[in-house]
Amino acid sequence: NDGVLDAIESPTCFYTALELGKPIAVSTELAPYSTNVITNSIDNSATSLSAFDPFVNWVNKEIFKFTAVDYIGITGISFDLVNWALSSSAAMTFKLQGSSDDITWTDLSPAVSSTATTGTFTIANTLATTSKFKYYRLLGVAGTSYYGGVYNALFNLASNTVPSGSPKATCSNDT
Repeated sequence: NDGVLDAIESPTCFYTALELGKPIAVSTELAPYSTNVITNSIDNSATSLSAFDPFVNWVNKEIFKFTAVDYIGITGISFDLVNWALSSSAAMTFKLQGSSDDITWTDLSPAVSSTATTGTFTIANTLATTSKFKYYRLLGVAGTSYYGGVYNALFNLASNTVPSGSPKATCSNDT
């Protein structure tokens, strides 16, 4: 014990990798399909899903906007897909962006599409690989929405993520 709090000596005072990888909030600018609300995408339940009304112009609209528990670096975001693709064709594209203040956004990926209906789709951060952000979003680039069924979405943390760099607001552990 060196008298300095860290995740080894005081693990309850810092966010774990599991906590850092789970978004704490999600929103969208698209309407839900039926009762499949956007918050179902982060409830970690295999029995609920989020989905959108299809064929709505999504250009410059937030498809998903996630809030992280702290400023984190990510290699991408993984989406567990169910029933319906995010994109109805390869021409319906979106990109990943990150923000520190929810106002100014940095591109993290080129425009991509996802036409798979099952499995895990991961959109990779290939453009700002060393940056840390509090907010992450998928922004529509071209075309329209599809149903986009998602069971669960998680941040893929950068390999240099250190829990000691993410202290919790309160800590009662005495070193």
